Amino acid sequence: MDIRICKKNEWRAISLTRPNKEFLQSWEWGDFQERAGKKVIRMQFYDNDAFLAQVQGIIHNFGRFFRYLYVPRVSNLSHRIVTALTRFCKKEGYIFIRCEAVHVPDCIHSDCIFRTNTQPKDTLLLDLCGDEESLLSQMHRKTRYNVRLGMRKNLSIKKEKNSDVFWLLHKQTMERDGFGGHSKSYYENMLVSPNVTQMTAYFDGTPVASNIFVVYNKVYTYLHGSSANGQRNLMAPYVLQWHGMREAREIGCSTYDFWGVAPEVADLTKSDSLQKFHRLSWDPDHSLSGVTRFKAGFGGKRKTYPQAFDIVCNSKVYTMYRLAKRVKGVVI
Repeated sequence: MDIRICKKNEWRAISLTRPNKEFLQSWEWGDFQERAGKKVIRMQFYDNDAFLAQVQGIIHNFGRFFRYLYVPRVSNLSHRIVTALTRFCKKEGYIFIRCEAVHVPDCIHSDCIFRTNTQPKDTLLLDLCGDEESLLSQMHRKTRYNVRLGMRKNLSIKKEKNSDVFWLLHKQTMERDGFGGHSKSYYENMLVSPNVTQMTAYFDGTPVASNIFVVYNKVYTYLHGSSANGQRNLMAPYVLQWHGMREAREIGCSTYDFWGVAPEVADLTKSDSLQKFHRLSWDPDHSLSGVTRFKAGFGGKRKTYPQAFDIVCNSKVYTMYRLAKRVKGVVI
């Protein structure tokens, strides 16, 4: 099998006829990763000049001489592709390959080591078919009420790319909800992408909420959200979600991806202690519990991605890497 490192025109020529399912495998997302300081490798796999697949990987360095390849949301991981990719990575000196697949691949074997997913393992996908009334009818009555209430609050919704505004609100969100986020430059580099858009809600000229979306392969993904500490009665986050859905329908998207909710609890004996809202249930102690309740109110169906896994290329250094992570208090 032949692996070719491809250029932009070669990648896009294939994408026109065989589009990648996820934006994380798009050329634009690779460009963003490079602007954010990562190195990206884009590979096409051929068998006797017959195209088989293309895979985008992000190179992660640790230490001065060691690196691994992270392959997010890849949809074509056959046994032959993984065998060729592993051979290539061993030759190039990668310690391991971390894969997150769209579907359970047939390449899983005893040498693969399962790991925590970097991207959300669970999400909600909303079908955008039908008119606006049908979308509203799928919402929980309280969510629908909040959307309609917010629409009466004289909010001004601007479709703009303004990293200063997003960062201002993002800092408030981090402090309020107690989670870590990315640097301001990360969002600046993201907003440069042509398939990334931003919507901001203003009240009397002051920004009160802002969302970042990614548009790819007819999927409109709500990637990042932020809101001010005050004026919660304006329901700006609800209004922005509604405007995102309407925008998605207008540009021809068929799916709205809420990008990350708490996982389903497999142990049914704990059903009495679960958080439940609008046909969804989850562990109330999960870090995404509050976010999940907000998103669940809009409707949609849960999608669960397969577990991430590592393919080890250098077992000795891989063992050292895992031990070093544990020493630092990070279990991978």
